[in-house]
Amino acid sequence: MKNVPLIVLLFLAQLAYSQVKIGDNINQIDAASLMELESASRVLVVTRVTNAQMSAITPLNGALVFNTDEDCLFQYKNNVWTSLCVNVAAGETVTALLDNNDGTVTYTNEAGTPVTFSKANLTDNLDGSFTFTNGSGALNFIGTDNQNLDNATLEESTSTLLIEIENGNSTSADLSALEESADITAVQNDVDQNETDADAAILAETNRATAAETTIQNDVDQNEADADNAIAAVQSDVDQNETDADAAILAETNRATAAETTIQNDVDQNEADADAAILAVQNDVDQNETDADNAIAAVQND
Repeated sequence: MKNVPLIVLLFLAQLAYSQVKIGDNINQIDAASLMELESASRVLVVTRVTNAQMSAITPLNGALVFNTDEDCLFQYKNNVWTSLCVNVAAGETVTALLDNNDGTVTYTNEAGTPVTFSKANLTDNLDGSFTFTNGSGALNFIGTDNQNLDNATLEESTSTLLIEIENGNSTSADLSALEESADITAVQNDVDQNETDADAAILAETNRATAAETTIQNDVDQNEADADNAIAAVQSDVDQNETDADAAILAETNRATAAETTIQNDVDQNEADADAAILAVQNDVDQNETDADNAIAAVQND
């Protein structure tokens, strides 16, 4: 039992100086290798992080991560995260933009030449780009291939400028020390206020146009109502005139009928009176003839 700790110690000592092979052919390892991975069906997956997570990590130089936002492998080199996604066919090399956290930024171009410039001046080109200018003039460098700026994002809350280069680095610079930061914020506030004022003006104009449209529609509706009322009044007058005309025609017809009846009655009465007069005359004639005949007979008898 006393020999057990010694055996364990010897085992751990051997393990501390041993080599490690993971995967296939674990008994075959190069003499200079501390650790080897070998597999025909499995791979090594390094730590996967986002831009924000990667920026928050300060590891030893040589550390590797896979940036899921950039879809690329990054190496921590010279105290800055550097993209390993380089278009070799296009002759591109890795460049770096390092914030020195002392009011300066160091840019290392494709020739490997570092250029340090002050962050005191930042000019907004009003086309989505910015120009850094120090006391000696603007930063210039010459490249031998085409480079496209994929994206440049200025985080307002942290004053951090994130620059993404086509198939190259993705790096950030702290702009909070810029003298123009307050001016940039003021300009942004002015832009926001202008947008608010423009929205308010558009809303007011829309409301005015709506009110004018409503007024015009009300006038149209009132005109239509007045026209309908006028047409109804004219129609009522026409109907009354027709009624009055019908009544006048009826009255005239009745008057003419009454006059015709009166005239006919007069004609009938005149005919009756004439017949009565003729009858009376005939009776007188007949009576006279009778009296004459009687007188003649009396004379003859005498």
